[in-house]
Order: sequence, then structure tokens, then C-alpha cells
Amino acid sequence: MKAIHLRSAVLTAAALSLAGCGSGSDSVLPATAGTSPVLHRLSGPNALPEACRALAAESNPQLVVHEDDPQQISAVYLQDGIIAVVGAASRDDGQSWARSPIVDATACAGGPAEREVAVNPLLGSGAAQRVYFGQSFGGTAAHVADQAQGPWRPAVAVPSPRSENLNLLGSSTDPDRVVALWTHFETLPGGLPRATELRAAVSTDNGLSYSPPVVAATTVPGRLIVNGRLARVAPDQLLAVYDTARLIDLPLILVASQALEFQLQAIRSPDGLNWTAPVALGASRFLPLFDPEGRQTPGVTCDALGNCEVAGSYKFDLAVGPRGEAAVVWADLREGDEGVLRMITSADGGESWTPPFDALTRSAPLFQPAVAIDAEGRLGLFWYDWTGDQPGDEPLSTDAWFASSTDGGQRWAIRHLAGPYDLRASYDPRATYDFLAIGVYQDLVARPDGFGAAF
Repeated sequence: MKAIHLRSAVLTAAALSLAGCGSGSDSVLPATAGTSPVLHRLSGPNALPEACRALAAESNPQLVVHEDDPQQISAVYLQDGIIAVVGAASRDDGQSWARSPIVDATACAGGPAEREVAVNPLLGSGAAQRVYFGQSFGGTAAHVADQAQGPWRPAVAVPSPRSENLNLLGSSTDPDRVVALWTHFETLPGGLPRATELRAAVSTDNGLSYSPPVVAATTVPGRLIVNGRLARVAPDQLLAVYDTARLIDLPLILVASQALEFQLQAIRSPDGLNWTAPVALGASRFLPLFDPEGRQTPGVTCDALGNCEVAGSYKFDLAVGPRGEAAVVWADLREGDEGVLRMITSADGGESWTPPFDALTRSAPLFQPAVAIDAEGRLGLFWYDWTGDQPGDEPLSTDAWFASSTDGGQRWAIRHLAGPYDLRASYDPRATYDFLAIGVYQDLVARPDGFGAAF
């Protein structure tokens, strides 16, 4: 099979090995023998109304592996752009999947009219194999299920209007305790944000209700908190990483799609309600990527200069390991369109961090990375890139990759996962996307004997 259409397949690579292939970089290990990735179809037939799935376009997958049963994996993904949401669950380590719509997630699937779309999907898990899905639509809604294939309970709004990026994380020991973390926006007339806070709340009844919100983090005047991610680094220790942008740069994101520098911060909490002062982690990147041949593709936004934003990386990814390890990754671009994955790591649950460093460099732009840490402390990375594209030919050849490191991210063994795909052909002008046809989010998780990726 030469290509798998991106808009019609979300796959899990269920057995990724450490074997790699050399690329001439000192940070890349030489090729070794190893097990080839095993691909299984995650998306597929589901009970959504026909109007919600007519385009067969799935994107933005998120995964969790359940601590109390590592053979069970839960997932969510967005359907037909961003107009519906599907939950899926596997009890056999990703080989087969049962699926169920999250029926009140969007208006298309039977939800209230204000939930016209679903963006910024975030998936969490807890004790008793429960799963928690936080969605954004101009507000946020919290969804809970005892298993991801459903049924899902009716959504509960967190106690905060004007919210985005809702993280939900269950306790590893108390099946009724859930921590919520989100970005709260104060707006000017007309809806433009003027200030933001990172807020948190706790549920003690498995997500039926939440405590009054507390302020987990604020920022200096003139900066906005944008994205936040929540993880558990120990049974009694939570880690949140968030990024901030300058308020005056917001029009450059909304109108001109310019590359911008964000600042990363980390905070910690024993209970979700009391948070430490932030630790500065360094600069990350809001990185739009334009069609390298200047082509205009239906469904792709182009600016006045003819730059058509066909791909990009707008968010960092956070992973934690079983012994308090943590890692954050994001994509950047050097002169000559050299792609780079930047990373910071912590060995003590987020109390202290390395300076940002170049984990991987490639000869062409790379984007949408995801990171995971396995039981042995190995780092895993997923990303897409254009290293296989031939300038001047018809397709924009895009490949999916995996790499692993046993030395904290200094050297990597790289393995090709899938592709090439024609990224231009994955766009459908009838669909509404969360920025990009393949979605802003991809995901990577650690498994008992390797890693699993959804893409």
C-alpha cells in the first residue's frame, strides 16, 4: 500500500521497536535489527448520524493506556473535521476497537446548539478504567465514561465561562476524584481576550459536579496563557505545563499566521487546588508551515502574499514516566527549512528541568510531535515531516516517524511508520478543520513492551 488517505484513517502503531536508520546526524543511532511497527485501524464504522460522518474524515486522535490494565487503551478522535467526537476502546492492546459517539459533544450528534464544533480534545484516565474527555467550543464541557466505547454520560460544564483547553485527570487510587484544569479568558467588547488565568477545580463524585475554581497560575500584564497540559508524576503529585504569548502578537496568529515565540512554565500540586509558583522552562514555538511550492489547495487558507498554511505545529506535548520523569517537546524551524524537535526534560517530577535542547534535526520541516516515556525511562517521539518530498512533483509527500532514546534524548533510533501521504489531497473543502486537515493533535503513549501512536 503506497498511501493511506489521512482523512479516512486513524491508525495505531502498536509495537514500535528501538531499531533505527542512520541519517548522517550525530544524534541518530545506526540502523539495527528490530520488530517492524504493527498498524491497526482505530477509526471506522460508528453510530453517528450520517450528517456527522458523511466525509469519512477523522483527525485529532488522543490516547490513554490504563494503569490498572495496560492491555486496555482508550481513545477519542474528531469526526468529519471537527463536527463530532467518537470514543473508542481496545481490550487487546490496540488490535481491535469498539467505538461509540459522544452524542452530546456537538450539535450534529444531538448536543446543544452552542456546541457547534469540538476543538482542543484532551483525554484523561483514572482508577477503575474510567475515562475523561475535555472539549472546547468557545466554552468547555467535561465528559465521563466507564469505558471509552461508551456509553458516555451527559456533559457537565466546569464552573467557569469563557474557558478553553479543558484537562481532566482522574485519581489513580480514588475512582470518584477528578481534577480539572483549563484556561480562563477575560475578554474585551467584541470577544478579544485581554487577560487569562489557568484555573483548576476538583470533583469528588466522578465528574458530576466540581468545586469552585481556584487560580492555578496567572501571568504578567500583556501576556496570555494559551495552552495547558496536566499529568500525574506521582500518586500525590500533579504537574501542569502551560505556555504564554504576548497579547500584541494575537493578531499575528489570527490574521497573518506568523511564527511566534511562546514561553513555557511549569507548576505542581498535591491535590489540584494548591499550586506552586511557576518555574520558567524556556521558549517554545507557534509554528505555521506554508506549502513549500506555493500551491493553493481547496480548503487551505492563504494570506495576501500567497503563503498557504498547509501544516504546522502550534502546541507542545507533555509526557511523564513512572519514576517522576517528565519531558516536553515542540517543533521549530532553522534557516534553510531545517526542521528540529526541541525538548526539555525533568528527572524529579518537574521541580527542576534541563535547558531546552535540540533533540532531533531533519533536512525538511517536521511538525505535530508527540512524546512518551516508557517503564524503563526510554523516551519516544512521533512526528510528521517532508523529508521524502520531491520539489516540483504533484504530491506534497508527508511521512509519519517514530524515534526512541535511552540516554535522555541525546541520541535517537529512528523508524519510519507510514507514508508517504499526499498532504494536499487530505484536505476536503467541505470540512471544517481545527487549523489543519490532519488535526493539531497527534498522540503517543507508552505500553508495557514499547510505544503506541495514533495518527
